[in-house]
Amino acid sequence: MKGDPKKWVRFGPPECRTRVYTFAFLSDSTRDLIVGTRPDGFYRANAEIDSWQTIDVGCKFTLGIGPNQHGIAIDPQNSDVLFLGAEQHGILKSEDAGRTWGYANTGLLGKETHALNGVCFCFHPQNSRTILYGSDGGIYRSMDSGQTWAHLQQGLPALRRNSRADGAYWGTSVFRLGVHSSLSGRVYAGIYCAPPAESAGMYVSDDFGDSWHLCSTGLPEGKFGDLNDHRGVHDFAISHSNPNVMFAGLRTGLFRSQDRGVTWHPGGPFQMPVTAVCFHPCHDDTIFVALGDGSVCVSTDLGNTWKDISQGLPVNIRAERVVFQFANYDGTTEERTEYRWKSHIWKLGINPEMPHDLYAATPFGLFRRAIG
Repeated sequence: MKGDPKKWVRFGPPECRTRVYTFAFLSDSTRDLIVGTRPDGFYRANAEIDSWQTIDVGCKFTLGIGPNQHGIAIDPQNSDVLFLGAEQHGILKSEDAGRTWGYANTGLLGKETHALNGVCFCFHPQNSRTILYGSDGGIYRSMDSGQTWAHLQQGLPALRRNSRADGAYWGTSVFRLGVHSSLSGRVYAGIYCAPPAESAGMYVSDDFGDSWHLCSTGLPEGKFGDLNDHRGVHDFAISHSNPNVMFAGLRTGLFRSQDRGVTWHPGGPFQMPVTAVCFHPCHDDTIFVALGDGSVCVSTDLGNTWKDISQGLPVNIRAERVVFQFANYDGTTEERTEYRWKSHIWKLGINPEMPHDLYAATPFGLFRRAIG
């Protein structure tokens, strides 16, 4: 990587105003990753030569990724099988490493439930044909590699509808799904509700989705503002070597569990939202967190002490108001207003095959930094 090895540098995409919301590393390559952006859609990027190639998903309308609706999944047992979740479009699937694409929305509820706003995916650790899909319309499961989907409801919070001046929308979002390879049936879900609800927080299933229960003991109680809640989970990470240890990023800070999510305790001194969490794949005492002002901190002792490593990142940048036309899944268009360029990090990630770089998805593009 060029430049100061202790400073973040912008990796791409080519257009400087492109927002990056998510990315995933291809399991059969140490160099390539899939990147989800707005308004440019998806790219395949090469980390070695800094090249970017647009992925043509075959849509007849502009494809974008929303700030709360995005997802990329690569089958861990077959890297030719890719899934993309895109706002208002649902799920796109490729079985030939991204050369051709088709919709995989059979069984998803309609646009009115926001199930087509895809946020995250999670594969069963022993059988990658079994997949969970998290959206603004709840959690769905496929047993046939995405050909059909079923809505999971037992133990999960009800879909909540919030009325605003510009219309009604469902306000229960599944921001994160995660498993540990040594726990075949156990899966976690980080759920965020708007308007606030006591049912937000960390959920766990021991049968890969058949039933769920809330495991938020120790997470903050009460509500925060008009459309945010204390227990709504932005992101979480599970220790690679010890599945008992987890960190979760919430609106009100970072929390740690040492008993597989049963109980939680403060995990850092942060008095602001923690938007992304990432363990180092080779050093399980090392964890990275992104804060609500766009900064990144690292701890090398499981959260006991922290160091700011934000040099080079766009921190504390104000937003600007942008009005643009957006194409929906059904071919209709609508006008939207967004505040762009506000400092934020939607995802942190490290390629296990190349663990010397940390990546961050931001409104200014994809950034990376050497971490040794």
